[in-house]
Amino acid sequence: MSTVPVVGQTFSFDIQLRSQADANLFQTNPTLDAANDFRITINGGAYDTLDNAPTVSPAGGDQVVIVVSAAETTAAGVGGRIKVDWLDDADDEWYPDYACLRVHATDLDSLATAVALVIAQADLDNPSQYKADVSALALQASVDDLESRLTATRAGYLDNLTNLDAAVSSRATVGAAMTLTAGTLTAIAAAIWNRLTTALTTAGSIGKLLVDKMALITAGGIQVTGPVVAGGNVVTYRGDSYQNVDGRALDWESTGWPDLTGATVAVIIDRMASLPGTVVTPTGTAKVRLELAGTQSADIESGRHNFQVVARKAGKDYTLIAAAWVSRQRAGV
Repeated sequence: MSTVPVVGQTFSFDIQLRSQADANLFQTNPTLDAANDFRITINGGAYDTLDNAPTVSPAGGDQVVIVVSAAETTAAGVGGRIKVDWLDDADDEWYPDYACLRVHATDLDSLATAVALVIAQADLDNPSQYKADVSALALQASVDDLESRLTATRAGYLDNLTNLDAAVSSRATVGAAMTLTAGTLTAIAAAIWNRLTTALTTAGSIGKLLVDKMALITAGGIQVTGPVVAGGNVVTYRGDSYQNVDGRALDWESTGWPDLTGATVAVIIDRMASLPGTVVTPTGTAKVRLELAGTQSADIESGRHNFQVVARKAGKDYTLIAAAWVSRQRAGV
């Protein structure tokens, strides 16, 4: 199983569902309705059911395993976006949330191994850089003595030393294929990956590029307040007022949005309404807001609806949020 979604490969990830009975706890042995509770959209397309039904594993626990099929990663393509929503259709056990996945051409583990092999081969092409480690071959002479015995045409190859064949049972020539055990390959890959991402991170280096790209995987998370719940989803009650003066406005925040200076905001509920929002903070941890009067929330029909928060700036549209809006009827007397 790959560590990131890869085109043409199955990818699984684990989630835990926050209990409606106690938001500080995860729902134990949640009831799952694969056809209605879990939906998938690929590259912004229409929502559909997952090819593989999510399962509780281990049985009776609070961990849910979601499996994205090879057909679904193939449909997304390299660089494609897969979004999985989960919302308790019965609305009596757990809160909604979602996950966004970016599909890659290859697994990060395979990439690290390939980088390790390329660098290792480059090291074979320049053996003179390891002259300080020649003592590890159990040669009796010092490095200075070894250098004095090298001929001009043999310099750097060390193949005219008396004791070399006794110390090394076989040696690779430049361009020869490498034969390494799986354990050695893993160790080389781990060492190079650690070196690239911790020490070799100066501006313009490969290490710096890798660190910056890996930061994008988790950057831009959405923070929410008020009636907005995890994942940017919304739960409102018909007829309720959602005003900022009461601390009940619908706010969304993110560090991953474009500069919203001068932008207008619309909250579009699918086949229902388009409501004007405002930009509260345009840059940094950007924030957008929607306030609703009681009459506006009453106009939102009961049920689950898809919605988007869209910013428009200089003639261009930016979809900031794509999530689920649940409108509920207030209890009668």
